[in-house]
Amino acid sequence: MVLGIDEHTAVIVQPSREEGQVLGVGGVAVLRAGESRRIEAPSAFPLAWLGNFQMPDPLKAGIPEDVWHRIDEAQQTAEAAKRPPVEVLELVSTRKAARARSEWQAADALRAQIERLGWMIEDTPDGPRLTPTP
Repeated sequence: MVLGIDEHTAVIVQPSREEGQVLGVGGVAVLRAGESRRIEAPSAFPLAWLGNFQMPDPLKAGIPEDVWHRIDEAQQTAEAAKRPPVEVLELVSTRKAARARSEWQAADALRAQIERLGWMIEDTPDGPRLTPTP
């Protein structure tokens, strides 16, 4: 198995959820058993795509307990960072309504405000998609 990670991209492995999360601005490629998969950020994928994945026992692996605590804290921080705050979600909703009314200047102003708050907005056929600004 080969896991290729783009620049400015990270993979967070969450064994308790049996998933990997791709964060950042790029994506990852998983090559396994002659099959290739591409996962773009921000998204998740099942750990089964990586093969037989097992978390090591920290004590048996010789990894100090404080390292595991730092890893857990980093995962929690990453989870919080990828969720937009309520203020941003409200602006997205207001912008969506402005676009529905063809109020393009208002929609552009709201986009700029969302970007100043650290989020990029992409209009897709399924609705707006938010990603944290790198």
